[in-house]
Amino acid sequence: MLKRFAVFIVLFFSVSSLFAHQFLIHIFSLKTVHAATVNMSRGSYSLYHDSTLLTTFQQGETLKFEVEGSKMRVHFKGTSKLLSHFKLKGEDYLNNFKIGVAGEARTYEDNLVCRMEVKTILLLNDVELEHYIAGVVESEAGLRAAPEYFKLQAILCRTYALKNIERHSLEGYNLCDNVHCQAYYSKSSKIPDILKATTATNGLIITDERFDLINATFHSNCGGETCNSEDVWLTPLPYLRAVKDTFCVKSRNARWKKKMSKEQWHKYLRSIDVPAELDTTVDGEEVYFSPDGRQASFYFPGKAVKTTKIRTDLKLKSAYFKVQMVNDSVFIQGRGYGHGVGLCQEGAMQMAKEGYAYNQIIQYYFTGVFIVNLNALEFFKEE
Repeated sequence: MLKRFAVFIVLFFSVSSLFAHQFLIHIFSLKTVHAATVNMSRGSYSLYHDSTLLTTFQQGETLKFEVEGSKMRVHFKGTSKLLSHFKLKGEDYLNNFKIGVAGEARTYEDNLVCRMEVKTILLLNDVELEHYIAGVVESEAGLRAAPEYFKLQAILCRTYALKNIERHSLEGYNLCDNVHCQAYYSKSSKIPDILKATTATNGLIITDERFDLINATFHSNCGGETCNSEDVWLTPLPYLRAVKDTFCVKSRNARWKKKMSKEQWHKYLRSIDVPAELDTTVDGEEVYFSPDGRQASFYFPGKAVKTTKIRTDLKLKSAYFKVQMVNDSVFIQGRGYGHGVGLCQEGAMQMAKEGYAYNQIIQYYFTGVFIVNLNALEFFKEE
């Protein structure tokens, strides 16, 4: 049964007056970029070096550039210039560009900022917040979820972006495009429901009881039970409390198994300083671990080992598992996929299919939170 939470409010202000938020997102962040080609796929663009206008582009026109020494050789309209940085600025209401790097092509909205670093080119999408959120939802949530799920994922991604807006500030941008921040591999274009969901939740974010943005964390599957924040990241947060989750237990990532030899298992135990005499038996029985639910640690006589450490060391899908001995083999039987804190994506997807509203789903996984329009948050902070 869906647990009842404390008072839930949604403060609706006119989204037309929502404060503009532009983000600098490092795109192709896992690649070393030596050259790129940009095609203006929608709208018109202006090419600037600082405040100097170099040229303009119409839809279908192309810009190319590559590393040359400590700068970039930028080719456009039959000429070229050697530049350390430049900006492609969209001039129309809707502007898209397609950029190709090392055989991979992606399409983004709004603007492109390029600057030379040590033997590589830094590519930054200067993008309006809601355009960015739609792209993140498509990259993070997949394409087959119910519309209500896309709404809650948009709210989570928006909250995360604003909470972490200075994560890469020392590097000269806000966020990167991989899972270190949030996956962002293109503009949203494949599923109309994603754009509808982003528009329907425009400006909505999640706060705690003090109206501070929460850490809107999520994972693929919790295996039937999420965990407290301090079990993974040390810091206890009142809204990241463990909850039982019956919605995800039949999903694709709910269960997994890893098999290893007893010799490999004992070698691992020694590597984490479990005493040699405990390698094979404890009180005359083989070492095993079979908790009733999630556990923060694996307990040996006189020693506790964090399950998150075992997960990392053995490259397990989650830290929710049991260990059993069968003859000369060790079976690690696990549940879930990911860190287990916050929202369980597969559970939330099932809830959306069953007709729960996005606010109910968010409150199921996050304790005592509020959904507030960004304008309202800024109003309260000013007060």
